[in-house]
Order: sequence, then C-alpha cells, then structure tokens
Amino acid sequence: MRLLSPLRVFFRRNIMSMAERSSDVDENYKLAIAALNGLQTNASVLDEIRRTGDQNPGTRLNAFRQCAERIGLKGQRLDQLNAIHVTGTKGKGSVCAFSECILRQYGFKTGFYSSPHLLEVRERIRLNGRPLSKQQFAKYFWECHDLLEQTKEQDTGKSGAVEVVNNKRASPTYFQFLTLMAFYVFLQEKVDVTVMEVGIGGTYDCTNIISNPVVCAITSIGYDHMDILGDTLSKISWHKGGICKPGRPAFTVSQPAEAMSTLVTRAVELKASSLQRSPDLSSYPGHFPELGLAGDHQRLNATLAAQVCRTWLRETGHWTQNDDRPMQSNLASSLTEAKPFVLPQQFYLGLRSCYWPGRNEVLRRPGVSYYIDGAHTPESLEACTKWFKQVSGEEANEIGVPITKVLLFNTTGRRNQHILLTPLLDCGLEYAAFCPNIADSTVVSGDQLNFMTSFSEQLNRTRANERAWVELQLGLPPHSLTSPTVTSAQSIGQAGLGTSTGTTKTVAFDCIAHALHWATGGRQALPSSQTLSPPPSPTFPTSLSEATHIQVLVTGSLHLVGGVMGLLGAEVDSL
Repeated sequence: MRLLSPLRVFFRRNIMSMAERSSDVDENYKLAIAALNGLQTNASVLDEIRRTGDQNPGTRLNAFRQCAERIGLKGQRLDQLNAIHVTGTKGKGSVCAFSECILRQYGFKTGFYSSPHLLEVRERIRLNGRPLSKQQFAKYFWECHDLLEQTKEQDTGKSGAVEVVNNKRASPTYFQFLTLMAFYVFLQEKVDVTVMEVGIGGTYDCTNIISNPVVCAITSIGYDHMDILGDTLSKISWHKGGICKPGRPAFTVSQPAEAMSTLVTRAVELKASSLQRSPDLSSYPGHFPELGLAGDHQRLNATLAAQVCRTWLRETGHWTQNDDRPMQSNLASSLTEAKPFVLPQQFYLGLRSCYWPGRNEVLRRPGVSYYIDGAHTPESLEACTKWFKQVSGEEANEIGVPITKVLLFNTTGRRNQHILLTPLLDCGLEYAAFCPNIADSTVVSGDQLNFMTSFSEQLNRTRANERAWVELQLGLPPHSLTSPTVTSAQSIGQAGLGTSTGTTKTVAFDCIAHALHWATGGRQALPSSQTLSPPPSPTFPTSLSEATHIQVLVTGSLHLVGGVMGLLGAEVDSL
C-alpha cells in the first residue's frame, strides 16, 4: 500500500468528477487510465524501499486484503472464482495462456489476469480470451473506485487494516488496484474459471489473497527480481512456493535441486495436498499436438498446463475420462511425477490454437522480419537465442537472399545486462540498437506512462546496455568502458557511441520509434508526430540501408516488445 500526496488526491477527485460528466467511451477510458496512473509508486519512493529493504510485506498484504473486503471480495466470494493460481520466473504467462485456452474449448466462461500489458492496460483483464473493452474497463474501474471511496472510513482505528500514517490514508498501488479490479470483474461477470498470474514472487503478492484455489502451478524458477525476492534460488523459491494452499494440489516442472528442495519444503509447511512434477511431453500417449506458441521451452509449459487443466476439470467434476486419480505425493520424503494421460480433443485444440502475443512471435513486412520475444531473464534469453537461430535460419534458407541481422534491445530495473546479453552473442548480429521503453518521444499514451523511473534514468540505462554489448563484443570486463551521463533525448542522440567493434555497430536512441527506423534502414517509417522534427540519430550505414532483407531481433523487455508491436500497427483487440 502507498500514501497519496495531497496533489494526487486533488488530481484523482477532479478526474472523478470529470468522468461523471463524460459519456464518451474513449474519453471515459482515458480518465480512468489517468486516475489509475495516479496510483503508480514514484521513483523516489521505490529507491527508498530498495535502500532500506521491504520491512513489512505481510502487513501490506493484510492491508490489501482489507481493501478487497471493502469492495465485497471476501474469502468465500473469492472461492467462487474456481481459480488456477500460477507463479514462476519464466513461462507463467504461457502456462496461464495455455490453460485458459484449453478450458475455453470446453465452453467455460474464462477470466484471465496477467501482467504486464503490451499496448493498453485493459489487456491485463480478459474475458473468454479477449481484453476488456474500453467501455467495460472504465465501467468496472469507476465502480471499484467508488466502493473504495465510500468505505474508506470503515477501517479507521482497526488493527491490521489499511495503514494510516501522519493522518494520510493509504491507497492501493497501481498493480494492487488492477488485481482488485480483476477479482471484481470476474465475480460480476460470473466466470466459470479464473486463471491468475502472480505479479512478483508469490507469498506476499497481492494475488495471494486467494485462499482456496482449485489448483496451483509453479513454472521454471530462475534469477529475477533479486532485490525483492533474494539472491539465491532457495530464497526465490520460498516466495514462489508461498502460493501453495492447505488441501489443494500443486504442480511444477523440473527445477534446479536447490529450488525443488525449497518448493517441497514450502508445500509441506503450507499443507498442500500434493506437489507433483509434470512429465515430459514425449511420455503422453498418442501424438502430442503442435503447439500454438513457438520455441522448444514451450513444451515444458504445455505439459504443466495439461496437468493443471486435467486437475481443474477433475476437482470441479468435469473430467469424464475413466483413468486413475493422480498419486498423492508423500511430500515429506519424495516428489512424484504426475502421470501422462490421453489428451481429450479440447486439449489438442487449446494447445494448438493458443496465442500469447509478444512471445516468440515473427512479424513479416516487405524487406524486414521482426523476431519478437519479451525474454528478460538469463534462462529466457538463452531460450530466445535458440529460437531465433532456428527460425531466422529457416527463413534465410527459404527466401535465399543475403540477410542482415540487427538487435533491438532494452532491459530495465536492476537486471544485469551483461548476463542477459551474453547468449545473444551467438546470434550473428551485425548491428545493435538500444533504447528505453518509450514508443514515441513526442507523444506518450496514458497506457504507457511510467512514473516509477525518470526519463534521464531510462536514457542512462540505455547507454549502460549499449556499453555492456560493446564490452562483450570486445571481450572486455564489465564496466571497462565509460560513457557520458545522459540527461536528455538530444544528448543521447548527439553522444551516441556508434561504436564499430569489428562485428557489430551499436547505436543508442531516445525512443523505440527512432531505434526501429534506424534498425530497418528506414523501412519502418517514423510516426507522423516525428516527421516535423527528425530524430537526432546517426545516419543509416550503407550496408543497412541497402540490405536485401533485414531480420530484427527485439528482446529484453515485454514493454519494449509492446512498443514495437504498437508502432508496427498491432491493435489491442487483436491480441
């Protein structure tokens, strides 16, 4: 939970009154997004949390639970969601997408909550696989807002309720409000099944107010968000395993020994009915379908989703096959492997038709192919590299013309760019462009506003990413090179390293539009907002502007992927 400044309180009240007067759908949606953005934790607060550590995560989760109760989201009502709760470091969104798609094939009305969004916030809350419409989003946003406003006094003086500091009342954060709203929407819409993706960790994540999920799933665990979850696999796994619930089954995949040991310990502590490892895809009877999501790593996600869906169907009385019930794990002594089974037709259709945008996706345009993957952990970047080498090689053989390969990369937060970039050295990239997660430096959509880091910090992170790539290319130790501090779009354009390393030329930009324009040798036109003020960026190398065909690998951040997809013309309702 966080405190609203007097300015933010004034801002939200005025937006609320404006929304009451507006009957225009687009305008009302924009007002809702503006009010939601007022809940973002600003950069200075985040820096203080990182400096001092997160001292009271359990208290904050209890405070969030009080907020949920204020809008009618009490434990028994949440049980009506028939939830599938999914956490992990990589693959959790894909497992959720597979699971939702499989169960939708049975005719169930599905709710799906995920993060982050690529283009617009409303993507995070889906009904039957489709993002909320702008009208639905605004309607439910203001209903939740009103309920919180109307009940804000009922917590006064209550122990363990919403924190009150210096006579200022705490308010849900951006992610917390959206989580409340997702629960509220799914109950109002009377969905049959809810698929909930954890935000960060698990134990103290606000999705973890679900006390009685039908089944839980834990995907591959690796190193990410270490400033919050800890710097060892055991510490990270402790958080992930926190979604296990008394008497409820849970599934996972093959994990490093340290991670698996902690998961088993957590499952025992939390009295889960079982924790089982999903079997290899090749062990299922018959021919497993071609998956709708590309990449060999999706096989691991698909078998986990299959086990989760069969268990959900069985636990809710909808499983019709006369096969054995899953073995119950003796968690205190060993971890058992779940049994493979004959896949019903609905499973085939769901796994084959599943679409999860921005993950291992190829978008083709005249003279350019965009290989898009939101990988942002060491393990996922390795998987991305394997996928890119395979599919880009297949395309090169198919079209039979010279290929020029370009990297477009960004990473955010405190992630180690040297570790993330290292697998990409094996991709044969001839050029590399770096930029912040800002689609257009002249026009910023409310859905893409980010108050959690300053513009200058984003630009300097961009420069650090570029410097790391050059150091890796030259075989230099990290931080061997220095570069000027960047404080504006103009200085990053004028001070661009444009470094020729013998294999890769690198350039840093102030926004995705400029970087994409350069990476494609001008084939991707600048947005109309940029035509009156050309970007302060280097000219195209001749070998890039005259290339027969360009393959652009876009990776490192889902926010970067979303910006690229938006510039290429993607629309929310098609995602």
